Amino acid sequence: PVDAALASANIELMANALGLGNVYCGFFLLAADGNQMLQDWMQLPPGHQPVTCMVLGYPDVIYHRTVPRKSPTI
Repeated sequence: PVDAALASANIELMANALGLGNVYCGFFLLAADGNQMLQDWMQLPPGHQPVTCMVLGYPDVIYHRTVPRKSPTI
């Protein structure tokens, strides 16, 4: 589970860098936990379970202003 969480964090950072929006979907994990048909659809081997779920896509909203930040000293 720790490796999956770290991988998801890296995917989130890369998705943002590529202009994709993302959101974690915890409900999917609850639904997949008790649904054999959904586990079969995901082709999970016996004894495996999903640990994290992330929805990726291009955002429909573009924010033109963000929180004011200090300029970095480099």
